[in-house]
Amino acid sequence: MNKRDVILSLLDPDGRPPYIPAAFFLHFPPGFREGQAAVEKHLEYFRDTGMDFVKIQYERPFPPIPRHPDPR
Repeated sequence: MNKRDVILSLLDPDGRPPYIPAAFFLHFPPGFREGQAAVEKHLEYFRDTGMDFVKIQYERPFPPIPRHPDPR
């Protein structure tokens, strides 16, 4: 069973993966947060760790949520 099959077996109520899939996440240094450098760094990390799936880190800050005036 390859890594994709292991992950997909989690969706099958009768499926029994041969092990519990795992992954580890981190934020990369500023030079690897955008564009091709980010793609290459994520792939390098994925391949070097041997983890079962990869999560692409979103390195952009979310816009601030406006505060509503106190209704009192």
